[in-house]
Formats: sequence, structure tokens, C-alpha cells
Amino acid sequence: MESRYETCPIEPWCAEIATRMHEAHASGSTVLSLGPAHPRGFIPNQILRRPAVKELIGTWTVDVDSGIVAAYPNYIWAPPGIIDFGTCDLVPFEQEIEVRVYEAEVEAYNKSVATGLKHVPVVDLTNNHPRGGIPDMVMRRLDRRRNKKWRQEAEAEISRLEGEANQAEAFAKTQDERARGLEDSQRDPTNLRASAQELRERAELLRAQARGYRKEMGLAESIAA
Repeated sequence: MESRYETCPIEPWCAEIATRMHEAHASGSTVLSLGPAHPRGFIPNQILRRPAVKELIGTWTVDVDSGIVAAYPNYIWAPPGIIDFGTCDLVPFEQEIEVRVYEAEVEAYNKSVATGLKHVPVVDLTNNHPRGGIPDMVMRRLDRRRNKKWRQEAEAEISRLEGEANQAEAFAKTQDERARGLEDSQRDPTNLRASAQELRERAELLRAQARGYRKEMGLAESIAA
């Protein structure tokens, strides 16, 4: 008689195995841990024998019975090139957190299938995670987005910056018109042209600052930009 492992949905198991592949690769290991020594438990033999899993594992060296687990490194997760966690782009961190949420959901599902009990997903963002912890500064910036007062202040600053940018652009047009008037009267418009250019550059700087606030707030338009 077949067990439930021969007929249960295989996708969550494949997703968990693929996650362990990524973790092993990230840690520099060539061994895929699928046994009870893994922190998230073992993959049943019935699952390992299913065609989809055999194809996924391919040529990986598989460890299904080791009882020794190396301690996870104590370090932070960050994409290459990050210098200042107080000003860096938050999108890569959001994406990494989304991956960990998915991994936690898969783990909870697998445990539920294995035990018949409901398991709540636990998302690990600490330095004990195999890929490292999410920096505290980044977490504070992400948490700040839920602060109503901060969002109101940020929106007011965006409005102020864009208002000043509009004024600078309008004045630049006025200076351009004055410069054309000087040209018509055969006078030197160089200073007016330079003034208009400075105003346009100031307007662009102000708009860039406004975009920075939008991005910090996590608005979709800034992420797509």
C-alpha cells in the first residue's frame, strides 16, 4: 500500500530541496543536506524516489544520514557594493525578505504534511540564518514605513520639494525668454542663459530628492523607476 508521500503534491518538496541547494551553494558546500541533521528536518525516502525529485537533484552529492551539523555563520545579508545601510536601496532587502517568507511557508507546509498538525511559518531575519541577518538599520527603515506621522512628514517634504522644483523651472523659462529678448536687441544673453541652466539643474536636484523620499516610502512608482 502506498503512503501519502507517493501521492502528495510534490511541488512544496521540490521548492524546499531547491532552497537547500541555494543555501549549500551560498555557503560553498557541494553536499545537499536532506537528512535529519538539517535544521528544517529530513526529506522522506519516498519523496526522494519520486521522478521529479530525482530530476531536480541531478548530480548533487546528497547527505541523508549525517548527524553532525556545522554551526551557521553569524553575519549579515547584503547585496554587493552596499556602503551605508542608512541610505542604500531597500528593494534588494525587500526581495530577500519575500524569499524568506516563502521559504518559511514551504517549511511550515512540509511540517504539516509530515506531522498532520498545523505549523505556523517562522521567518528568520536574524544573523543565525544561513544567508545572514537583515541589518538592524534596514529593518528600522522598513518598519518606519508603517509610522503614520513619518509618512505624513515625508509626503509634506515631497510636496515642498516639487513645489520648489516647479518654481525653479518656471523661473528658468522666464530667464530663457529674457535671453531671447536680449538676442533680438543684439545684447549678450550669456548670464541669463547660465541662470536658466542653473535653475533647471536645481529643479532636477529637487525632483531627485523627492524621488528619494518616495523610494524610502516604498511607493511602487519609485521601485519601477
